Amino acid sequence: MTEPRLAHEANSALQGLTVLLALTLGAGTAYLAQQRSVSLARGETAQAREAARDVAASLHQSEDQRHALERALALKSEEASSSEHRTGELSPEVLAETVQVLQKALAAEIKGDNAHLSVQDGSLRIELSDALLFESGQTGVSGRGAELLGRVAPLLGRVNGAQFQIAGHVDDARGGERARLGGWELSAAHAVSVVRFLAEHRQMRSEQLSAVAFGAVQPVVAKATPQARARNRRVEITVWGAEPPPSARAGRVSHQRQLKF
Repeated sequence: MTEPRLAHEANSALQGLTVLLALTLGAGTAYLAQQRSVSLARGETAQAREAARDVAASLHQSEDQRHALERALALKSEEASSSEHRTGELSPEVLAETVQVLQKALAAEIKGDNAHLSVQDGSLRIELSDALLFESGQTGVSGRGAELLGRVAPLLGRVNGAQFQIAGHVDDARGGERARLGGWELSAAHAVSVVRFLAEHRQMRSEQLSAVAFGAVQPVVAKATPQARARNRRVEITVWGAEPPPSARAGRVSHQRQLKF
């Protein structure tokens, strides 16, 4: 074989190798690019999955927060409802302290069955016989009544923000003062006299006081004996908070006539 022919064949072989190498490199580059694309796709998929997990966690957290908010709102609503239900009631501590000091101040009258204390629905009721407050045939507060109210009023004045309802009651007898004044008028006159005395002489604020007339419709003792009628002739001072509790407002309005001072 001649030397030129050998050179030609070697050159052809080299060209063939060059083409094969180029094809191999191209295939490798394409493969690497493909692998890189797959890797990127896998990375993006992983990121997407991570983002989806974050969104799900965020949604779950938001749901938990929503439930927590709903529970908090429900609790606030219950507290508001409970507070509203207790509106007008005095605290047990205030009631206990006020009853204690009044029992001492009215010890003689309580012992003589001329004064009575009772607690109901967070309010305090002080029942005073009209004989303690008024002279027979009179509607103005007597000297004895002034002394008694002078003992009671400062103790009631200690109850911050309290309201005082003064209720007049008479018996069902038709003689005596009832011959001149009807039952409503007499019970109203007694209640108003006590309110005016407390406002003018004991410096209790007018906006704290109200007068109510019940006539003879709410007897304590439903009997016609002298003792029962004496018990039914009375003035009641009811003490409560900012406004009457529901139980004090309900069931009594139809029988009362109220004057606000």
